[in-house]
Amino acid sequence: MFGGQDEEAKQSGDARNYLLRQSIIYTFKHPVFGIGMFQFPNYEGRMSIEAGVTGNWHETHNSLTQVSSECGVPAAIFFVVAIGSSMASVNRIYGQARREGYTEIANASFCYLLSMVGYLTSVFFLSNAYRSYLPIMIGLAIAITVSAQKEMSETGPRTWRRPAGYLRLRRAAGWRSLSRPNSHFSPQ
Repeated sequence: MFGGQDEEAKQSGDARNYLLRQSIIYTFKHPVFGIGMFQFPNYEGRMSIEAGVTGNWHETHNSLTQVSSECGVPAAIFFVVAIGSSMASVNRIYGQARREGYTEIANASFCYLLSMVGYLTSVFFLSNAYRSYLPIMIGLAIAITVSAQKEMSETGPRTWRRPAGYLRLRRAAGWRSLSRPNSHFSPQ
C-alpha cells in the first residue's frame, strides 16, 4: 500500500521538476516576449509531441517562471519589483509606526507583511501569477502606506504614555518612585 503512494509522490515530484526545468528553458529560448500569456501548457505539449514524447500539458507550478517563460524576463523583473516595492513601503511604515508609537498602524503593517509571506510561499509553489492576488496585495500596500503617512503626519510623533493608575500599581507592587534618579524599576 505504501509503496504505491511513494511511487505516486515520486512521479508527481518528477513532473513538477520537469515543468520547472521546461519553464526555465523556455525563458532562455524566448527571453524578451516569452511564449505568450497562458500558453505554457499548450507550448510544452506541442514541443513534447514534436520531440516524440508525451507532453505534460500542465502549468509551471511556479509563478515567477510562469511569468518569465510566458511573458519574458522584463515582465518577471516587473513582477519581482512590484512585490519588493510593496513590501518595502509597508516595512518602512511598520518601522516608523513602531518608533513613533502608532500601535494600530504597526499591527496593520505587520499583518500585511505576514500575509505577504503567505503570498510569496504560494508564488513559489503555484502558478497564480495572473490571478488577482498580486494587484490586491499591491493595492493594500498603497492604501496602508498612504493612510498611515497621512495619519502620522497629521498627529505628529506619539510619545509613550503611562496607562491610568500606572503609578498606583507601581507603588502597590513595591517599585521605587520614578522621580528618584537611578531607580531603574528595581524593588525597594
